Amino acid sequence: MKSIVHILSKNPDLCECKTRLRDFLSNKERVYLSKTMLTMLCSEMNKIDVYKLLHLYPSNQGMFSKKLSQRFNINTTRQISGYLSDKIFSALDNTDESYQKRILVGSDVPSLSKHDIEDSIYYLDTCDVVIGPSNDGGFYLVGTKNNSHYIFKNLKLNKISKQDIFNLCSREKLSFKTLRVLKDIDVPKDLLLL
Repeated sequence: MKSIVHILSKNPDLCECKTRLRDFLSNKERVYLSKTMLTMLCSEMNKIDVYKLLHLYPSNQGMFSKKLSQRFNINTTRQISGYLSDKIFSALDNTDESYQKRILVGSDVPSLSKHDIEDSIYYLDTCDVVIGPSNDGGFYLVGTKNNSHYIFKNLKLNKISKQDIFNLCSREKLSFKTLRVLKDIDVPKDLLLL
């Protein structure tokens, strides 16, 4: 089955990023952190032979996104606005039908590796949904097979926990598998773990 990896990120050239670090880091430092993490992620994703698409908010314009695209051979597109659940559903739903395995990752998980993506692809052979849980109760990755991404449609949520996804899968009778727990960078104490 063909696979695609979607990356969701704010465009550090065009909007304020890492806003929960605003009281701890200057805007310039937050932009640097965002660009560094996104570059690390794209570099790691470049090691995988699957189609990759970087969804940038509010648009995919700017020199940074152009350089990322050229350097890592990754296509970019504009991320829709709205709830997080809408962004996830839109990215996974706007995939060519020939991609049966659809994986979506956030851009703020420095330890995410190609092996996590490869594991997701492997697990989607036998499961409907793969979840990469983060240690704050959220998730850094969600993978879906065929059309199981419909669980995100009409949720209207900005905060989605891994337990929410487990519950949705159980309610819809979708099988799921979890990956290793990773740390995402959201608040000042997270920086201590870099």
